[in-house]
Amino acid sequence: MDKFLFKIFTLIIGIAIVISLFEQCMAEMKQTAEEFKESLLNPLKSCSGDKGSSDPATTYVTINNVSLRVTHQQTKIQNINISLTTIKQEITTVVTIVEECNRHNERLEELLRQSQRDKETLLRWLEENKTYQDRMEAQYKSLLTRMKDMEAEVKELKSEQDKLKRELEQLRCENELERLAFEAKKKELESHISSLAESVESLTREVSDSKKKINELKESLDDSIRQIEKLNKEINRLRGIVDAGDQQTTTQDTTYYYYVATKDELLSNEVVSSGGLFGGLKVNPEPDKDLFTSISKSEKSIFIGKAEAEYDVLSDMPADSYDYRNVNKKKYLIIKDAERFWSNTQYLIIRTDE
Repeated sequence: MDKFLFKIFTLIIGIAIVISLFEQCMAEMKQTAEEFKESLLNPLKSCSGDKGSSDPATTYVTINNVSLRVTHQQTKIQNINISLTTIKQEITTVVTIVEECNRHNERLEELLRQSQRDKETLLRWLEENKTYQDRMEAQYKSLLTRMKDMEAEVKELKSEQDKLKRELEQLRCENELERLAFEAKKKELESHISSLAESVESLTREVSDSKKKINELKESLDDSIRQIEKLNKEINRLRGIVDAGDQQTTTQDTTYYYYVATKDELLSNEVVSSGGLFGGLKVNPEPDKDLFTSISKSEKSIFIGKAEAEYDVLSDMPADSYDYRNVNKKKYLIIKDAERFWSNTQYLIIRTDE
């Protein structure tokens, strides 16, 4: 912008100089014309004033001088005309340049307005950039503070690391001693474990043999129990026969009987009878004694069958005077109160589902 103003100022000064030269030339032309007029008139005046004393030679010389001066003045006029033409051309050039400068000035003004808008945009950007810069500076300061804190923590950690290294080295020495002791203890324990393993194997074999013997003994015991049960039934049957033949057993409170059977067996042997669709089973008050097994009042337990079977006392026995008990997968009826248990009847009838 300053260069453009300088160019305009220079052109204005040039135009002023050209105008000044043009005015100077015009003044010179006017002065030359006056001198030329006087130079023409003065010889003529002198000739007209000295008519009586003038001669042709003098007149001719005067005319020649005037002609020379006229020629000289014509040359000067031609030079002035050339100068005027040159000045006109320069003025035209200057005008053209001024018009171009005006157009250039208009473009510059448009560019100036655009620059003003760009300047406003740039100012807004600078303000935003300043805000961002302030935020970044604050973040940078915060990062510097954190970095200083981290450097302090790193120094502290390095100090702790050195301390831990020393402690680790000390522990390594101690661990080496412990390792040697551990190896010795390990060998001793391995030897002891090997000995224990052999003992365990021996005991395992003994346990296996013992299990076999136990299983054999269980089977033998089960056989013995079955034989004992058969013998007890036979003894009870014989005891019933003996008691039936004894005259001292006429009273009903010395011998008692029990019978365990399925529902079908009870019905077929007429120990019980059906009471109809909803009447249940009714006990026969005088059943066949040969079906029953006799027992004495002093006996407190009666073997009735397998433990997993279901049993139901059909005869009139008080419910709180007896109970059931499982022994070796066998079920027994336990008489808790013999007086109350046999108080209503001397026949015990038990239904089973097997």
